Amino acid sequence: MRVITAEKLPGEAPLPVADLAILEQIRGQVHDRCLACGQSPWRLNFELEPENTIVAKLRLDETFCGYPETVHGGSLALFFDQMATCCMFAHGIEAVTARLQVRFRQPVRPAVTAVLRARMKLVRRPRYEVRSWLEQEGEIKADAVMDMWVRSSLTDNSPSSQKHSQDL
Repeated sequence: MRVITAEKLPGEAPLPVADLAILEQIRGQVHDRCLACGQSPWRLNFELEPENTIVAKLRLDETFCGYPETVHGGSLALFFDQMATCCMFAHGIEAVTARLQVRFRQPVRPAVTAVLRARMKLVRRPRYEVRSWLEQEGEIKADAVMDMWVRSSLTDNSPSSQKHSQDL
């Protein structure tokens, strides 16, 4: 098990440290029924890189395509969402996606290995910002920014959680 030390961003709260064992523990306990990262063929396996970045390799086939030789953007959004959620799990935080914004730069090709990376970028509890990107053959083909909300802040009945729910 490899743990990377988190750095404090100027003017922001320190980022929690990522740990793959914690990711797998939380994913197994609370997220095992998830369409993407539960016990499904789309479940990604992660490694940890410097700067608390999680990384996964993916090879999509033609069933993920809309147009010939082009992976459907909705399929990519599914994987970006999985990356963000599991990035939060790696930091020991259960969270849900409040916003997912994807930028498609170039077509993502089927049958070509893609490398997905995700990193927590900003902490304003109970909101976290996660950035993720997909590379094929050394080029960034798509990237995403996700706002993640701490799950417990959405399920209690405090005035602050009710305000957060309205913000969603």
